[in-house]
Amino acid sequence: MHFYIGIDSGATNCRFLIETENGKIYECSRNSTHLPTAGTNYFTVNLSIELKSLFKKLHLNNNYCKGLCIGIAGVRNKQLRKIIKEKIIKKTKIENVIVTSDTEIARYGIYNDEDGLIFISGTGSILYGKIKNKIIQVGGWGRIIGDAGSGYQIGQLALQKITEDFDNITKNNKLSLFTVKICKAIGFKPDNLIEFIYLQNYPVATLAEYVIKLANKGNKTAQEILNKSVESAMKYFNVISSKFSNGIKLTLIGSLLENENYFSKRFKNLLKEKYPRIEIIKSKQTPVFGALKIAKKEFPDGKD
Repeated sequence: MHFYIGIDSGATNCRFLIETENGKIYECSRNSTHLPTAGTNYFTVNLSIELKSLFKKLHLNNNYCKGLCIGIAGVRNKQLRKIIKEKIIKKTKIENVIVTSDTEIARYGIYNDEDGLIFISGTGSILYGKIKNKIIQVGGWGRIIGDAGSGYQIGQLALQKITEDFDNITKNNKLSLFTVKICKAIGFKPDNLIEFIYLQNYPVATLAEYVIKLANKGNKTAQEILNKSVESAMKYFNVISSKFSNGIKLTLIGSLLENENYFSKRFKNLLKEKYPRIEIIKSKQTPVFGALKIAKKEFPDGKD
């Protein structure tokens, strides 16, 4: 039975979408292997193992795959895409493979070849899209050197406040309510925080969930952190504001922005205030659907 595959390999999750020739759809999610930190060899080996497992479970033969499109977080370089493509073809024996960015599959799934922007706020962040038939990209440099308005940035700001409180505890003789709440929920203490972050590789971006919950309940410190993160994200839009003087559509992607909370409300309100010509629209499709669409478009007959 012939089939197509779309894959969305993000920083945290990897999603698979398979469509067979009889119209059946199979979708699943696995923990992601983050390419920039894992390297091409480990990434392609792990992805190939996951595909082999899926094929076995669904009774599919890799020789009948008409097309595979993989959208990968952090794959900005064309040469890197080529290397990954060659490795995937070698390991899976699937000939029709496309390797692109996770942002491109998200954009294509919403807009096809038309103009439009997406802003992704998850572990990282990026502003990406097409304006006047030209691809533009702002941000997406990764958590260490970029990613304004992301879960990781919010987590960093939260940790900075917590360590500031820890340093000042002798002077103030107490911690802020913000720090007390976060530390109680996670187990942070002055004598174990370094171990949590550096030795146990605590997922810093997950702190955003706690910060947003506190902000929703009116905690001023949490709100100040989120306001700062939103303000920094607005700089991305300022970079390209002159390019959409006639207006542009924008889709917000990621749980931080798709769900109603203090962060998403502040983001949308400030965006409307600063850039009234941007029209926010909702996507009816997940990014992995865009990967499947690209695979079907590029390999309609299963040929190169």
